[in-house]
Amino acid sequence: SNEMFSKGTKKNTDKRNLNNLTANPQSSVMSINNITSWVDDQGFHNWVVGGGSWNGAFPNGANLGAIFSEGIVWGGKVTDGQSPEVRVNGNTYSSGTSAITRLFRVRPDYLTADLTQDAADFFKVDVADVTVEEIQQIQEQYAVDWNEWPADEGALFKDVDSDGSYNPSIDIPGIPDAAQTIFIKYDDSRSNSLYDSPPIGLEISETYWAYTISEALNNTIFKKIDMVYKGTAASNPNSTIDSLYIVQWSDPDVGNSTDDFA
Repeated sequence: SNEMFSKGTKKNTDKRNLNNLTANPQSSVMSINNITSWVDDQGFHNWVVGGGSWNGAFPNGANLGAIFSEGIVWGGKVTDGQSPEVRVNGNTYSSGTSAITRLFRVRPDYLTADLTQDAADFFKVDVADVTVEEIQQIQEQYAVDWNEWPADEGALFKDVDSDGSYNPSIDIPGIPDAAQTIFIKYDDSRSNSLYDSPPIGLEISETYWAYTISEALNNTIFKKIDMVYKGTAASNPNSTIDSLYIVQWSDPDVGNSTDDFA
């Protein structure tokens, strides 16, 4: 990486403390296959693996990874009666967004699957050190998220009874046939944005999902972004965004910042 500051500097820019409590956690982890990734309820990807060296593990269970941090970043020319015209925000080494909903994580087999590795990933401990209580906490949170899955906020689900609405006793939350799904929804209303730009008035939903069905998909996490321009309280009714750019930003570290093969 062509980096102008050290990893220690990046750590100091973090405005969020990772909170992996199991009671409606602020942050959680995609951990169903060979690659893991942590994300919080506003789209920020903290670096929590390897003593603060990576956002997730690769391969799963190892104390090393491939991505230091990642996030969605956007910018455009906003004509809404406010200034400046050019505004940029998102998530990189710090966050410029605010959560709208809490974070939800589901897996269809949570009642029957062995959740030992799942608990090890969440609590960041060795598999051999996972306790029965920790496994139970993971299972209980999966149950809560299943029952409270925010379909009314746009979270996708398998509509088993084909009635167009989410029924937790019949339908299956998450991307249909995925092994694990995370859903978050946030906006750009945070006053101290990532780049000191005023809010545009965007609402962003992120859906993460993964499979365990083949070698290629076993090393992949998919990510879907839904962005709605709602404007701010001060925006004119005919407000527009011109030349909107959206990027999937990441800082890959194959090795670390001093011997980065990437």
